[in-house]
Amino acid sequence: MQKKLNTLGSQGVNVNEPDSIKDESIRNLVTESRENGFKIETAEGSYFPIIDYSFYEQFSTYATPDIKEYINIMTVESENVFAKDAALVISWEEVVNRSISMERYLDEYPDSKKAEDIKGLYDNYVVITLYGLNNTPLFDYESRKMDNKAKAAYRSAFLQSSNSQYYKMLVNFMTIAKESNYILTDEVESFRKENTESNEKEENKRDKDPDRYSVAGIDDPDEFDKTFDLIKNALKDNDKDMFADYVAYPIKVNIDGERTDVKNKEEFIKKFDIIISEDLKNKFLNQKVEDLFVNQYGIMVGDGEFWMSEITGTKYQFSIYAINN
Repeated sequence: MQKKLNTLGSQGVNVNEPDSIKDESIRNLVTESRENGFKIETAEGSYFPIIDYSFYEQFSTYATPDIKEYINIMTVESENVFAKDAALVISWEEVVNRSISMERYLDEYPDSKKAEDIKGLYDNYVVITLYGLNNTPLFDYESRKMDNKAKAAYRSAFLQSSNSQYYKMLVNFMTIAKESNYILTDEVESFRKENTESNEKEENKRDKDPDRYSVAGIDDPDEFDKTFDLIKNALKDNDKDMFADYVAYPIKVNIDGERTDVKNKEEFIKKFDIIISEDLKNKFLNQKVEDLFVNQYGIMVGDGEFWMSEITGTKYQFSIYAINN
């Protein structure tokens, strides 16, 4: 199925439009997904279903105000995902707008059954606001200068007359950034940490929560944690054979500056030292299981260097499906 979907994608076919798909098996799969409220998304060369919240708009008139607004917020998320391949694919202005929308929801509906879900998403956007993403950093890795488009978007916060705590945080951040000539200094880094530490503490509570990975479609969190520790130990012991067993093939990686498909375990082991640098290795080894970031795409290790999920057809239940080296 993945190979067929990749072929369609390379041909420019919209895989969410069944009528444009000639292959009957794929057409039936997409049709069934759409009829049940899902859409097909792609990242790192893989295709997978995500909830299409616009499907639920037809029920909004029957919903309570908080659920209706939840559907509105999540429809925006599913119609235009914020990231692909560890890169930001929405504008910095949109990051601000979505953050404000989620903060407003939490202020208006603190007791909603969906408040915790929105809080998790909001915390994620705060981190994106201050750090960016692995392949779209807020501050350039080499020059340490702030992204100009982000700078322009954030400056507009000074024009807002709002009681929003998010806006106030952004104004304070930009004040410090301006004093630092928009360079990533120790003062800027300190502000970022101070304003995301509370989010991290909340995330740390997940290790007691049986649903801590449910947003990624994983209903056996203890088994995932065991798998994560096994992979970490394999990497620590330089057990290339075992580590390679937990990779979902084919997988795209950077080799000699080009994005390349590694087709199988044997090829991965052969190129292991090229793919897994010391920096990349340390990202995995330094990752604490209680600090793992989770969203609908899976579980992120490091700052997006690795992504894991429950993958059908692989040797083990959980596998690494993306490596951003």
